[in-house]
Amino acid sequence: HTMSNYDMIGTLGSAKRGASSAPEPQSTILLAVPLFHATGLHVVLLASFLMGRKIVIMNKWSPETALALIERERVTAFT
Repeated sequence: HTMSNYDMIGTLGSAKRGASSAPEPQSTILLAVPLFHATGLHVVLLASFLMGRKIVIMNKWSPETALALIERERVTAFT
């Protein structure tokens, strides 16, 4: 099953309705999953963009790099 534009809009609408409020200005998410995956693209990237959240993107998983980014960028959530 491929995701259609209508599926994506529905997912984003659900994410927006599910958020109790807009994230605080310092809210930052570490995106460690690929953007070609539905989780990376829809759930994290587009939903974070919709809610105004800062996104830190890793191009390759590395625990050491992730820890450094979490500290440097003040990450509050990660995938």
